[in-house]
Amino acid sequence: MIASTLTNIKMEEIVPVLRLLWKERKTLVETFEGLLIDTYVLQEQPMMLTGINLQLEDRVINGLLKDRYLAKYILRLPLNKYVLEVSGKWNRRNQLVIKKMLIKNIDEYIKIIGTPE
Repeated sequence: MIASTLTNIKMEEIVPVLRLLWKERKTLVETFEGLLIDTYVLQEQPMMLTGINLQLEDRVINGLLKDRYLAKYILRLPLNKYVLEVSGKWNRRNQLVIKKMLIKNIDEYIKIIGTPE
């Protein structure tokens, strides 16, 4: 019954709905919590872009930092030690463009260098 219903739907009716769903996906802010496993600098000029990889329970998130202050901070952190909570939106390359970041397991090192505001 479902297959016969799907064959009666025209492609012209589906495309606008798919475009709307794609736009909704891009505007949603999502939050993830994971272990910082890798950091790398993509470019420094004219705008600093830094990439991070977060290990979640089931997958690895590829994140992108545009904020120079957050990028310099995250590059000072040791890998495989800190759990981060990040919030942001997905770009077309399936990277999470991070707007907010929070360190979940604060220790003596973080108390010395401070936390990003």
